[in-house]
Amino acid sequence: MQLKFQDKVSTSNCSKNYALSIGLSCLDGETGEDVVSVLLSDNSIRLFRLDTLKPFCVVGGHNSCSLLCVDVDCQDRVVCAGSERVGEDAFVLFWDLRMQHYVGFYDESHSDNVSQVCFHPRKEDSLLSGGTDGLVNVYDISQESESDALLETWNFNYAVNGLGWTSHEHVFAVAYSDAVGVHSLQQEDDRMFEDLSRAEAPQMEYLINVHEHEQHLFLVGGTNSGKLAISALGHDSLESRHAYADGHEATIRCSAFDPAKRLLLTGDEQGTLALWTLKHAPP
Repeated sequence: MQLKFQDKVSTSNCSKNYALSIGLSCLDGETGEDVVSVLLSDNSIRLFRLDTLKPFCVVGGHNSCSLLCVDVDCQDRVVCAGSERVGEDAFVLFWDLRMQHYVGFYDESHSDNVSQVCFHPRKEDSLLSGGTDGLVNVYDISQESESDALLETWNFNYAVNGLGWTSHEHVFAVAYSDAVGVHSLQQEDDRMFEDLSRAEAPQMEYLINVHEHEQHLFLVGGTNSGKLAISALGHDSLESRHAYADGHEATIRCSAFDPAKRLLLTGDEQGTLALWTLKHAPP
């Protein structure tokens, strides 16, 4: 399996503040359009329609802590963000998107910065959080308390930079430097890929995230000059072929993917969002 960039659809400068994190709901119940949530470096959360990359809603940040990551659930009901540690606490925070107000937080599941949150693409109450403490937590946010909501904790052993779900009831985590882990929620079947950026993808200066395309995982990475790179992730290692594309002029911080439309969205430290289409080519 090989992924290639087919086209850069558009770019948009979302703000003078840079993009820290991107979430993509892949479903909007009212319009049928994808909704993008972008956390900016001024601690605000902006929501965009994917087809236009124009903001339609701004959710205020949280005054007591700096936010690090954001996602929106698949029914566009809830916005979730993770925070830096404040004293002994690090927060997973929630906003009601339709009412556009803050509704609550979790503060017992991480001991350090909550660096990533990710809703399940089809189950609106299923949520992942990952932190620089190396932990990945699985929640059912329909439960009344945090202790009831926390279903499982996976010790990834690396500070989490990227996080997501696969179609096979696995979750994955990405370390910024050079490691990817895949964890099964149903059985003992964990896989670790280490020293990736140096050993197997030397032109990737850092890793951004992993996404799934046609039941195959692919790794998104980049260079400090803004070049975007992708490579298919096999069962034991990266495939030897990689695709590279110019589209950013600064370090790329985050990515989100819509598998149905084969659209990849990336954001960089200059506040630029780039929207790409990907095509699947046979080996």
